[in-house]
Parts: sequence; structure tokens; C-alpha cells
Amino acid sequence: MTKVNDNHSDDNGYYLPHHGVTKASSQTTKLRVVFDGSAPTPYLAIRCLKQLAEDEGHRFPRAAQVLQRDFYVDDALTGAETKDEALTLRTELTNLLQLAGLNIRKWASNDNDLLHGLSLEETNHQHFLGDSQTLKTLGVLWNSSDDSILYSVEVKPTPSRVTKRIISSEIAKIYDPLGLLAPVIVRAKMLLQRIWSSKIDWDESLPIELHTEWERYYAQLPLLNNVRFPRKAIIESAMEIELHGFCDASEKAYGACIYLRTLNTNGRVWTQLLTAKSKVAPLKCQTIPRLELSGALLLTSLMSTIQQALSHKITRTIYWTDSTIVLHWLNTSPHTLKTFVANRVSEIQTKTSIRDWRHVPTDDNPADLISRGQTPEEFLRPTIWQHGPAWLYQSEGYWPTWALTPQIEVPEQKGAICLSTNPPRLLFVAKVFILAQVDTNHSSLPPLETEKEPSGTPNRY
Repeated sequence: MTKVNDNHSDDNGYYLPHHGVTKASSQTTKLRVVFDGSAPTPYLAIRCLKQLAEDEGHRFPRAAQVLQRDFYVDDALTGAETKDEALTLRTELTNLLQLAGLNIRKWASNDNDLLHGLSLEETNHQHFLGDSQTLKTLGVLWNSSDDSILYSVEVKPTPSRVTKRIISSEIAKIYDPLGLLAPVIVRAKMLLQRIWSSKIDWDESLPIELHTEWERYYAQLPLLNNVRFPRKAIIESAMEIELHGFCDASEKAYGACIYLRTLNTNGRVWTQLLTAKSKVAPLKCQTIPRLELSGALLLTSLMSTIQQALSHKITRTIYWTDSTIVLHWLNTSPHTLKTFVANRVSEIQTKTSIRDWRHVPTDDNPADLISRGQTPEEFLRPTIWQHGPAWLYQSEGYWPTWALTPQIEVPEQKGAICLSTNPPRLLFVAKVFILAQVDTNHSSLPPLETEKEPSGTPNRY
């Protein structure tokens, strides 16, 4: 491909429509060439909305905030605490976009009063799925009548020949960006990991035991159509808003989940699952404490993402784990731990406050459901998954308590080796100092030897 003049004529050459696109926020290439110049570029649409918010935001501050935060390409997902605030926001948003010649359409709401005054073309009735009040918002099904998030899973008759390609495709069809189905999806991930471990080709038939397990799991997937999660996570007149994160691990998987706990002015408490994330354990065998620490790091990262996404003021954040070893690691200086543990402990200590980490019994840990995984049938049974443990609805005095007790030996600590080439006169002093330090960690020590060794000989303790 070579550059030619505009008036260049060559029967053997072809002209590709193109134009330059600048991206000021890019850290690498500020200007990029986009071919097929007639094709729409989503970035330009987003750039226009953000520029509009900067230029005219002083006139419509609430609408400008929505343009900056709640738009995804040309779709807006936003809301308000009260009906009056929502109506004001709708008016501001319409007026602000009209300044740029943009008409906002396809309005949908969980309250029909907010749609009054809009024409049929401006509402989203034509996009309802069938006769129900269910519609898609960025790929997620939302029922506007009861304000709930739900799922639609369609399964095909299981073919007689099941391959790795088929299973990978079917698992990818379950769209769950919030991770609300994490215990179910991680079970499929475990199965897929076992298939990869068996070295089966993409289009090779599965062994009978894997085939049978997949058939049983796949046949239960339509049960997920009965699952509903309330969209609203914060109750009215909320006075305190807390984030409670849980993490857990097993030899097969580890995961984390976050709950929003709100207390209003009337003393009512409400907890709701906000998001979750799961990962299968690595093929290289790791100890359970190491996997528990990986789950704690996953929770730390997930909590950081949620804190940035929420616009509400969070009263406090609490992290829960059922691993006492992890809690001891987090209260240990990273330089005394082995590399794998030290790196993760250091990152957790940097991003969180150690006093916010607490111990929870395994039976009260909802992340335990992620670490073990569930079939769709098991997922539908009443558990602590959607709303967390029962004691979250009570005052803090009823929450689990656990005091950190000093351990004589904490796993994954570095061993200390001291070498000395000092003359014999100083050798005895060095021994006394080193043993005095060790004595703080060990209840019994071997007798102190004062025998001199040949000068210049390295001594190992």
C-alpha cells in the first residue's frame, strides 16, 4: 500500500475510503487512520456527547452528569431517588441533547407516570419482548413491571456427538455481566477445564463420563428462566450504605461476591447481591491457603471497581473471609513472606485497610457457593446467595467476631539463614544476638555452643 496523489489514475490500483480519527486520551497513538470512511464510528458519538456535557453542562448539570457517566455509546441507563427528580432529569436530558440536534427516544421506565407526555415513537413499547414488559438493556433482560433482572436461556436438543467446540459455544451464550449466576457458570467452567485437561481436540467426541455430566447440566439450564433479581438495591431514605464483600476458594475454583447493605431513617435494613466474579483454580496445583489468598485479591479488585462505579457515598466497606491463614498473612509484613504470597498480600494491603478484614464462618459465607459451584437445580433452592447471611439484617453486635491470635508458625514465611566470617572473638557475640531474636518465636532452643571454630570459616545457623 502506497500513498498516491488525488489525481493519480491506475487501473491496477484501488482507493480505500478512509479518514483520520484523533483520540486525545490515548497514551500511544493519538491519530489513527480508519478505513471505510462511510462506516459509523462509536467513538465519535461518545466524544460528541462528552463534549456537549462540557460545553453546556452548566445549564443542565444533572443531565450533563448522565452524559458523562451513564451513557454507553447511544444508550442511557440512569435513574433517580424520587419520581419528581426523575421527571426533572428527563426534561433536562431532552433539552440538553436538543442543543446538539439530537432527539432521545425509546424511553422505558419502571413507573408509567414517567412516560406521560411522550409520544408512541418516543417510548420503547415496540421493543418489548412479546406481550410482556420485558426488554433488553445492553443485553440484560429487565422486566419494567416488577423492576427485576431476569434471564432467558434457550437450549437445543442435545446432539448425539458432543464436542469441546459445542460446549464452549453454549457456555458463552449465557450472558451474565454482573455475575449474578456465578455459582452456575463456574460449574460449567470446571467442566470445560477438565475437557481441556483431557487433551481432546475441538471436534472430537467427549468421553462418556464428560458427555453424561454435560447432558445433565445442559438439561437444567432452562430452569434459569425462573430466576429473578431485584434491580433496586438501595431502599428509600437510605441513611447508611455499606459494601460487604465475601471471598472463598476450593481446589477447583475461587470467587468473590459483594452485597449492598442499606439502613434507612426508619431503622429498616436491606441487603442485596450487587455483583460476583468466579475463576477456576489453575491447573498447576496450589495449596488451599494460596487459593484463598487469590480469592481475597479478586475481592479486592472487584470491590475497587464497584466503588468507582457507584455514585452514592459509601459509609464503610467490610471484607469477609473464612480463612484464618489469610487473615494472618494480611497482618504480616510482606517482606517476611515467600514471593507468591508476598506479592498478593502487598497489593491487598495497598488497596484496602487491614482493619476492614474480618472472619466469617464457612456456613455463612455466600462465596462458598462459588467455590463449589452449583447446578441450575441447586441454584433455585433457597440459600443465602441473593441477600447474604441473615445476620446482615441485624445490628453489628450480632455479626461474627474473631480475634487475631499470634501463631507460632505462619505458612509461607521465609527461612532465615545467617552467615558469619568474623574472628572467633566476635563469633560468640553474634550467636547470642541471633539466638535472642529467635527466642521470641520459639519456645525451645538447642543448647548454646561456645566452642570456637577455625578463623575465617563460614558458620551457618
